[in-house]
Amino acid sequence: MLNAVDALHGGVIATVLDVAAYISVLPHLATDEEAITVAFAAQYVAGAEREELLRARGSFTRRTRRLAFAGAELHCESGLLARAAVTKAIRSSS
Repeated sequence: MLNAVDALHGGVIATVLDVAAYISVLPHLATDEEAITVAFAAQYVAGAEREELLRARGSFTRRTRRLAFAGAELHCESGLLARAAVTKAIRSSS
């Protein structure tokens, strides 16, 4: 999952941030609802060293009938690596 300069690939970081935000939204969904990413903005603050332990944390912000707003941060052992603001569309299967 490293890029050409031997750093963690930005797409991998974005995926981890999106999943962390999604997990923070899950408790606010009904059993017949799903949340789909419609907006994603990331800030890449630093690079992680090879083999460095990473920790992601999602945070729920707000939910309306059709949208949920969340954020996520990815930390490495030396500090903040990246953060994202994520908007999810809420869709009901019924």
